[in-house]
Amino acid sequence: GVGILVVLVAALLIKLAYGAVGGDETVKLVAYTLFTASIVFGIATISNDNLQDLKTGQLVGSTPWKQQIALIIGVIFGSAIIPPVMQLMQSAFGFQGAPGAGPNALQAPQATLISSLATGV
Repeated sequence: GVGILVVLVAALLIKLAYGAVGGDETVKLVAYTLFTASIVFGIATISNDNLQDLKTGQLVGSTPWKQQIALIIGVIFGSAIIPPVMQLMQSAFGFQGAPGAGPNALQAPQATLISSLATGV
């Protein structure tokens, strides 16, 4: 819901700001729209995760300070582990639509949907 809304609003605002463009400019503006949406996605998911963690922590009697330390540790470990795993998947299979993707490339249906929305506007 939020993701689709963000992509549509960002694409419309960029369309209003830049007007009708064609060719290579369209690709750049779609990329800019997707980059903007990815920032909002990140903010929304982290905010939701923090709120859920704080609510659960309150129910079990934890302090917000201890929960924030645990969240920071989780971010550090996630940042260290996820990029190598994604790189391994990219090297082994590739992702459909990405340069160098082979016949067994992994699908990314949500990314395709969001990209199609941004391109359509």
